[in-house]
Amino acid sequence: MLDGRLRPGKVGTADGALDVAPDVVDRAQVGLCKVAMVRMDAGFPSATLLAGLEARNIDDVARLRANPALDREAAPYMKRPRGRRPHMPRLWTQVL
Repeated sequence: MLDGRLRPGKVGTADGALDVAPDVVDRAQVGLCKVAMVRMDAGFPSATLLAGLEARNIDDVARLRANPALDREAAPYMKRPRGRRPHMPRLWTQVL
């Protein structure tokens, strides 16, 4: 964690994130690393924040909130194949 801020009252999780995230990435790239990206919990990814990060070419990864429509679409692929578990890990990829 490179930054933390206390905010007054009942402020929404993503409120003001676009003001903070690019600044933190800029500071990290100057003092810590050449490439930095933003990792967000489910309350952060909003259209405004994602568009702002994209406009600045800042890579990001975010956990999405529960989405029943996506859950239904992914359900057929969430089952483990029949048989014993393999000794070595396997990777299955499905494009939705």
